[in-house]
Amino acid sequence: MARAHAVATALKEKLERAETRSERADAALRQAEAEVEDLAAAIVQTRRDLEMLQSQTAAKEAELAASEHRAKDAECRAENADAAIQRIMDAIRTQLPV
Repeated sequence: MARAHAVATALKEKLERAETRSERADAALRQAEAEVEDLAAAIVQTRRDLEMLQSQTAAKEAELAASEHRAKDAECRAENADAAIQRIMDAIRTQLPV
């Protein structure tokens, strides 16, 4: 009888330890699941931020291309104006008496 009692006590202690381990494992699982949810939310936000940055980059590239086009147009107009001024000066020189 004493031996059965000792075996029952040992089994009870093993069961309690197993329950404690199970509770710790459940707590660790809940913590891991919470961390996974946080990481998933962070990934979603990072993806949104990346998309926004890509959109802003595309807009800036378009602005830069437009600015470069305006600069080339301005250079062309300046060259044409310089050529026109040179023609006018040449015409004036040909009309002046020497």
